[in-house]
Amino acid sequence: MSESLQRDDARPVRSDQRIAAIDVLRGIALFGVLAVNLITEFRVSLFQQFLPSTGEGSWLDHAVEAIVSIGMELKAFALFSLLFGIGLAIQFERLATRADRLTLLARRLLVLLGFGLIHLCFIWNGDILTEYALVGLLVLPLLYASNRTVAVTAVIALAFYGTLPLWLPSTFFGRTTPGFANTYRRLRRSMPAETGPRLSGTTSVRYRASFRCTCL
Repeated sequence: MSESLQRDDARPVRSDQRIAAIDVLRGIALFGVLAVNLITEFRVSLFQQFLPSTGEGSWLDHAVEAIVSIGMELKAFALFSLLFGIGLAIQFERLATRADRLTLLARRLLVLLGFGLIHLCFIWNGDILTEYALVGLLVLPLLYASNRTVAVTAVIALAFYGTLPLWLPSTFFGRTTPGFANTYRRLRRSMPAETGPRLSGTTSVRYRASFRCTCL
């Protein structure tokens, strides 16, 4: 009987056992992420993302972009990240009766990492699954820590993130990074002339994978 209960703990919960408030918030966060990506990622080719903005578009285009940027962008991503952590903690609690719960969580995150790497290298360079998987593996030990330890770690992580601009070069994350520029020039020389700059939509999987893997 106890073995059956343990197996059930590792399976997806029934619909009547789900926490509706978390599902609603997850839907809102996903809608916000989709709205942001529709403007900043999906309509932009792989190469054009590393070029300066041309400022083209009507006043309505700029108004929509401003609303999405101010009202959704950071909020949606922050909310989705928070819900990822909550979901990880809920899974950890549900597996409390199992001695191998850490192994199960690590295995799930490694599978997520595998899907993320495939998505990143062969489908879309804006993948986020890889980052979630790596962060999830990083914070697994904190699931066993006390509330004080978690709070101190969070403060240190926020301080580290907030001070990054003070000690990193201004071009570290910029579009003028030599690696991106060199990769751009090398691949553009090797691309068929008729494809133009829209690598993400008109060239072969080999070209897209080569660019993305080189930029990792």
